[in-house]
Amino acid sequence: MNIETPNKISKRLSLAEIYQYYLNRWVLLIEPHLDDNLNILDGEVVYHTSDKEDLYNHLHLSGKYSSALEYIAKNELLRTSATSSKVGDFCNIY
Repeated sequence: MNIETPNKISKRLSLAEIYQYYLNRWVLLIEPHLDDNLNILDGEVVYHTSDKEDLYNHLHLSGKYSSALEYIAKNELLRTSATSSKVGDFCNIY
């Protein structure tokens, strides 16, 4: 699961740090902070993978916390995000 990433991946990271560690990966964040336009500012990475379906299979890791899914791409135009207020809600993708 960890590839050139911090050993403890549940630490809160800024979006810039997430881009540094998880480029070209899907990440599952818990308790993300969002700006007024619902862009992710930071969050705690609880899982990351190169496979989107694999990420969906690990949504349970967010537990009772609000969560966000993010694809970390070099070109921000490729950025895909999804957020959920709790487990059981499916994500709104924008």
